[in-house]
Amino acid sequence: MTTTPAPPPAPDPQDRVRLERLQSTFMSAVIAAVVVSALYFGRPILVPLALAILIAFALSPLLRLLRKLHLGRVLSVLLSVLFAIVVIAGIGTFIGSQAAKIAAQLPLYQTNLLKKVQSIRGAATNSGIVRSTTTVLNNIGNEVAGAAPGAASNPLAPRNKPVPVQVVKPRTT
Repeated sequence: MTTTPAPPPAPDPQDRVRLERLQSTFMSAVIAAVVVSALYFGRPILVPLALAILIAFALSPLLRLLRKLHLGRVLSVLLSVLFAIVVIAGIGTFIGSQAAKIAAQLPLYQTNLLKKVQSIRGAATNSGIVRSTTTVLNNIGNEVAGAAPGAASNPLAPRNKPVPVQVVKPRTT
């Protein structure tokens, strides 16, 4: 005669609800991670695609107007694209000229900023915030100039020599 094992006890309904909630949370986290990683790794394709779609929506009214004037599809599209190129080039030229003006006036801004920093330094001589801000700005300036963040401003200054390392085997007892 063979005996059959007893069936496992029925799971508690609260445990079942907790397990379903945990599975749902886990699946939501996995889906969110997949979506975020797809967007992150798809940036080289998705950003130009989104920009093209936005430009297409922006040019659509002009294209419809040109089509109503019976210019034909090809000529309407060519004129719309030419208009877009001219507008983008104009905006780029404007931004470039403004950047050139700011670059030409940087010495004036530098003296103005130095006066303001000196007035702040006079008011807060022992302030750690001013000191740390100055250090950060100096490091950024060195980085822009091409120097290492901790490098001294004098390139001929002596550098720290490497510390020799000795490997010692532990004694076995």
